Amino acid sequence: MIASALIFGLSAGALAAQDQVQSLFREGVRLMRQGRDKEALQKFKAVLAQDPTNDVVYNLWRRTEEGVWARMLLKRGEFEKVAKALISKATVERKRLMADPAAIKALVAKALSEDFPTRREACLKLAQEHGEYAVPALLEPLGDPDNEDGQIYAQQALVEIGPAVTFPLLAALNSDNVTLRRNILIVLRRLEDKRAIPAIKVLAARDKDTLVKKIAQADLAKLGNPKAPAESLYVAQAQRMRNEDANLIGTFEQGDLIWSWKDGKLAYRKVLPLVYPVEMARQTAYRALAVNPGFKPAQVEVVLDYMTERTAVAQEILAGNSSPALAALNNALLASDVVMSAAGLDVVRQATLAAMKQGDAPLCRTAFGVLASLESAQTLPTSPLIKALDHNNSLVRTEAAIEIAKLDPQGDFPGAPKVAALLAQAADPRLVRLVHTIGLPDTARTVADAVGSKSDFSVVQASTGGEGLNQAFSAPADVFVIYNDLPQMPAIQVINQLRRNPMTKDKKIILVAKDVKQAARDLPEGKVDAIVSEA
Repeated sequence: MIASALIFGLSAGALAAQDQVQSLFREGVRLMRQGRDKEALQKFKAVLAQDPTNDVVYNLWRRTEEGVWARMLLKRGEFEKVAKALISKATVERKRLMADPAAIKALVAKALSEDFPTRREACLKLAQEHGEYAVPALLEPLGDPDNEDGQIYAQQALVEIGPAVTFPLLAALNSDNVTLRRNILIVLRRLEDKRAIPAIKVLAARDKDTLVKKIAQADLAKLGNPKAPAESLYVAQAQRMRNEDANLIGTFEQGDLIWSWKDGKLAYRKVLPLVYPVEMARQTAYRALAVNPGFKPAQVEVVLDYMTERTAVAQEILAGNSSPALAALNNALLASDVVMSAAGLDVVRQATLAAMKQGDAPLCRTAFGVLASLESAQTLPTSPLIKALDHNNSLVRTEAAIEIAKLDPQGDFPGAPKVAALLAQAADPRLVRLVHTIGLPDTARTVADAVGSKSDFSVVQASTGGEGLNQAFSAPADVFVIYNDLPQMPAIQVINQLRRNPMTKDKKIILVAKDVKQAARDLPEGKVDAIVSEA
């Protein structure tokens, strides 16, 4: 009796909580429709404050018109935050239910039934409740050469599910099973999904099976047969995926499965929704390389995809996301340095130019770091890093200057004066708050004016090395700008003390000299971050 009462009490409590969440949300929707946004937002926040379970939010999401969620997202600000938080909870539960193998297996068995109403009901449920997760279970009957009815019924189930099956089917085209490839092509034609065109072009030209070629050619006759080669079409798709084109990767519910054909069967890899578009883009670019290994635009796209993914993850971490999955992905992406370096200087340069064209400073920071690892003082004059010094985004210019200074601290290259000014203004405007100048004379106008022109950080001036060190150790700066010909104390002595002190050893040091080349010869390598002319 006691156990029954406890169970009943828990069930009643859960139901009461669900009712309260639904009541609050419905009230918020009503207020939003009346234009009473402030009151509506309070109700929506109250829903989150209840900390509802994923299944409760999923039921809420399922019963709410899509237009309500779209309206909340379009309002931006707090409305968007609440909507995204609820959609995220609902998505977790929905994906759990979608991937249920036992439920899928039972429905697939019914979808292959000889009874039409049974098949029809099963196909609808597979489409509504399981989507792309159902594809692996349908491939066995689809590729069974001894069961023509099973092939037809499996085709119909896949068509009923709709475009969600396209990406897993494209992966399955790598199967050695000729019956499976033929039937996949038939399904793709019936779906009329133009995302399949590049893969179909490859089969139409290269498949070993004559019938597969004929079916692929018939597909192209219906879907369209662009003149461009398959590798070019793949790269065009990859670019659109990287830019999150809704026609290729969807919008309302972000995907998170990357499908591949592995060890003779279809498999998926789950990725964070944050990086799904760029993961899909990279997979598509690799398909272009499978068609034409030397196709440089595809090589560039792969490198740019890695740069984009690393940037997205780094920005998310900077924004405060401490998810273990995100941290693990960030660590895994470190290995991409090997892939990008192997692509070669020319490919990385082209990827960097593409990043600069986008004008996104964090992406350019990543690209410049990768590029700088391949450049040298000898190759620098023709590097996109020099071109970046004239970029219309000041943050991009500064990021380029930082990498250039590391490559050639003597400043003996075109654009050196621009680097000097940019570094003097601040190595990184997001981090620099205090700059110390030590011993700068009136003649160092270019540097002094550049330092003084920045309004979002403070400049502390010292006339001698001793005074500068006292200031440095009492209130360490982010950047030190030191004159080479200091009175009383040599500049190298000041620099050595700054490098030895734990508080200042990792700070950026810029040396200002009358003769940059002579100063570089006199100074041990690695002591300063850049040497610039005082003129």
